[in-house]
Amino acid sequence: IGSLRAANSAESSYYSTCAAGAYAVTLDDLAKPPNGTSQGFISPDLASNGVTKSGYQHTMAKDASPGTLDVGTAAATCNGSTSTPATSYYASAVPITLNSTGTRYFATDKRGTIFMDSAAAIANPIPGTATAVQ
Repeated sequence: IGSLRAANSAESSYYSTCAAGAYAVTLDDLAKPPNGTSQGFISPDLASNGVTKSGYQHTMAKDASPGTLDVGTAAATCNGSTSTPATSYYASAVPITLNSTGTRYFATDKRGTIFMDSAAAIANPIPGTATAVQ
């Protein structure tokens, strides 16, 4: 949950300062520092898609919801992102070994709400029936 909160916070900063009102669609792009600085938007322990942290695999992608659009170009971002920013993102944390390294699956998107499921990974886009973490 903490890692997805960090991703939401990083996305908020990226959106407001780096990509002219758009979101990064990979953890790699959030890890890239803005030109002229040395610190990215997210901590180095979450610096790439597929990274393992605290028994979970963390990934980020473009939100698959209808209406999610690319915005501008990757080159036009403040950090020279690799992927084109979009109007929404999807981030997930999936246990490496269910019931051993973790007992729930988690996901979030531009709404900032973290959703969980104890039976299966949460689809992209997050379904309307998903359970929000309290």
